[in-house]
Amino acid sequence: MPRGRGRNGARAAALLAGLAVSLLAGAAAGCRGAPLEGEPDRSVPRPDLVRAEAAVRLQLDKEAERVERLLADAAAGAAERAEALGGLGRLYHAYDYLEAAERCYAWAAELAPGDFRWPYYLGFLYQVRGEPEAASERLGRALELRPADLPALLRLARARLDLGVFDEAGALFERVLELDPGSAAAHEGLGRVAAEAGRPADAAEHYERALGLQPSASILRHPLARAYRELGDETRAASELAAAGTTPVSFADPLAAALDEAAVGAGLRLARGGAALAEGRGEIAIEEYRRAVAADPDSFTARMNLGLLLARSGEPGSAVEQLEAAAALEPGSARARLALGEALTAAGRPEEGLARIREAAEIEPDSGRARLRLGEALQLAGDPVGALAELRSAAALELSDGERAEVELGLGNLMAARRDDARAASHYRRALELAPRLAGARHNLAGVLSRLGRHEESAAEYRRLLEDDPESAGVRAFLAEELLRLGRADEAATEFGRAAAAEPGSERARAGEAAALGLLGRHAEARERLERGLEALPESAALRHALARLLAACPERALRDGGRAVELAFAAFEAGKGPQRAETVAMALAEAGRFEEAARWQRSLVEAAEAAGETAAAVRLRRDLTLYERGEPCCATTP
Repeated sequence: MPRGRGRNGARAAALLAGLAVSLLAGAAAGCRGAPLEGEPDRSVPRPDLVRAEAAVRLQLDKEAERVERLLADAAAGAAERAEALGGLGRLYHAYDYLEAAERCYAWAAELAPGDFRWPYYLGFLYQVRGEPEAASERLGRALELRPADLPALLRLARARLDLGVFDEAGALFERVLELDPGSAAAHEGLGRVAAEAGRPADAAEHYERALGLQPSASILRHPLARAYRELGDETRAASELAAAGTTPVSFADPLAAALDEAAVGAGLRLARGGAALAEGRGEIAIEEYRRAVAADPDSFTARMNLGLLLARSGEPGSAVEQLEAAAALEPGSARARLALGEALTAAGRPEEGLARIREAAEIEPDSGRARLRLGEALQLAGDPVGALAELRSAAALELSDGERAEVELGLGNLMAARRDDARAASHYRRALELAPRLAGARHNLAGVLSRLGRHEESAAEYRRLLEDDPESAGVRAFLAEELLRLGRADEAATEFGRAAAAEPGSERARAGEAAALGLLGRHAEARERLERGLEALPESAALRHALARLLAACPERALRDGGRAVELAFAAFEAGKGPQRAETVAMALAEAGRFEEAARWQRSLVEAAEAAGETAAAVRLRRDLTLYERGEPCCATTP
């Protein structure tokens, strides 16, 4: 049975009570977004509106002036002042002036500590800005004022999920279901909690319930497919994956919806785009930002938001157009140049990207993020010395944990390029301590552990990657290769087979599966897999080579075919010359009875190995040369 519906509210209430205490302690420790030490700024926020459209600028200036007059009026009460500040904050929030909105909300919350709206809007703002700890603190305060508010419960639960506090998140989602049994968002959240706890059956049941309540929420089919795969139901997993999409689970949030009520012109579109983005409705957000740009082509905010979202959505070319316009509108904006540089690099224009990122670092030399991106760009450009200097500079500047993890990843990559694998592994581990789900760091850690001969540890890292992305055929193939190196050919064959099923065009997975089956003595199955692979991928040189080697050197005589092996071996060699493929040509020629030709090919290989000082390889190759000179094929023969 899934967690939540069949349990009473006692545990949920206890966890909620404990959560309030822990959140207050977190606030005292100073999370981002909490009030700074010292006296707060008591002036009405006035952000730079030079790029705002005229109607928006007029509206915000008038409202800020009204609030200033009200605050100067000694007769105005605290509640009236809070209402005015909060209203101004909502306007700033709607137009994406988030720092100004944050100050207004925080001041309103001080003046009216019993008003639910202001801590709620602060929590919502922090959540949109990607600050789950600050969001937790404010949403927790809002729930003290209104314990049964569904949007606040859902938002706090999601923030606790983002922080990895799964028990508290689960209790909050259970509380939502007690109040609203038809909440698809709560079932989605409980599905995530169950998946993190290693309970795929519970996760699948919650995702199914969420889909039953919101059939359009196609994004749920991704984790549902993962749950079925973990349960061993590949048919259901494939079916769900085929139907998966990007439409998220939604829930009613009257206060968030009310943000754009007073917005005008392009600002209305910006507000709606921001709200859509906060709920994970990326396609709607893009459309709203496009309309904002159409309404006001000189809006820096509209251009930036659209460009950033297009880049995030995998459209770097379109993103470049918008970000170039934004950078032209505000030439002094390091943020715009940095985003443009990243988009240019993603669009396959790395030299231009490097130039823009360097400009961003020159505009804001103390920006850790700019230094980080410059280091990455220099590494991509083949300047490891410059990259190392910039990454070390970034490490000494202010960075989020996620950005600091990226610095460690970059340093690890530089060490790995030098073949200093032990130091690379240390950097990758530090990156994962800061960001446990940084897939690049885990993937690269697995690679250097393999090079260090620590194959068991490498395999464990690949398994962790598959927990987050079980559909990755590439990662599964890497895991299978590590299992082969550990002598666990049966497990390797299974993993290679799953990789080939997930990605039928993977030569690596198909050839690897055949190799594992061969090591298990299942040569007929190995040949059948390779034949099927070549039917699906007739131009694959790798599969031609693997099949040629099997047909030339299989221990089972009935499976050998020298003539076909020669044809395949020459085709593979022409596609990519190399000693291993040349050796296969010699094997095939010998199996076909063409021993003089086989000996000539093999002799060249022996001479090359001796010239390179590869003694062990030369001994092995000379052993087969002796066989060919005697008129014998290379393989051992069984009936």
